[in-house]
Amino acid sequence: MRDNFSNVEKPDFTNEEVETMESFTNAEKHSSNEKGDDDLVELIKREIESDEEPIVPVHNEDKPAAEKTRIVDYQMAENIGITSSKELYDKSIIEVSDIVADIVKVESPIHVNELIKRVRENCEIKRAGSKFKKTLNDAIEVSEQSGNITKVNDFLFNGLNGNVNIRKRIKPNIDLISEAEIEKNIEFILTHNKSFNISKLAKEASSNFGFKSTSKKTASRINNVLDSMIVNGKVIVKDDVIELNK
Repeated sequence: MRDNFSNVEKPDFTNEEVETMESFTNAEKHSSNEKGDDDLVELIKREIESDEEPIVPVHNEDKPAAEKTRIVDYQMAENIGITSSKELYDKSIIEVSDIVADIVKVESPIHVNELIKRVRENCEIKRAGSKFKKTLNDAIEVSEQSGNITKVNDFLFNGLNGNVNIRKRIKPNIDLISEAEIEKNIEFILTHNKSFNISKLAKEASSNFGFKSTSKKTASRINNVLDSMIVNGKVIVKDDVIELNK
């Protein structure tokens, strides 16, 4: 059978006929590619219509600062490198300032008293004496001078990263929460609620911090920060409804 086919004479085609056949072959390939594209489009449609949500890349750098803010659980610094007051006093002020910066890096913004408490508890001592406090305060000053931290009133911020998140605490104390974090909380609420009743703001903000109920003291501090934002033009009020001033 193979020999019979081999003996068949091959037809001679003109150049015009060859070009016609090549055009037809290319058209078939193009049609096949179009069919493949159609199949791909159909597959994508089925994926979109399915129950699974498509993965969409999020570019946070394109979002406003308020939309980048998150509510996260409060993280405490651990294994800070000092386990006794003797060890604290034996270290150089530079070494202690680095430890201070490491704590602030994890817990920024953190109140000075909270930082002292963190070191005291790590040293397993019940009370921080004057020498203990002075050593840490001197280290805070050195760390601030080196640019590792920034001190605003009694709160310490990470000097290398100014981002402030809203942190939910287990046992929150409004005196240990910075105005910057309270302001971020208010911005967060108003970003996700385009208009908000002013009487409900303190309760909503305190809940984000982990408060189970809102005391007068807590509400007063939150409202004081809100008043500053109104004066500075960051928030506008109309008929007891507040919103961000965009």
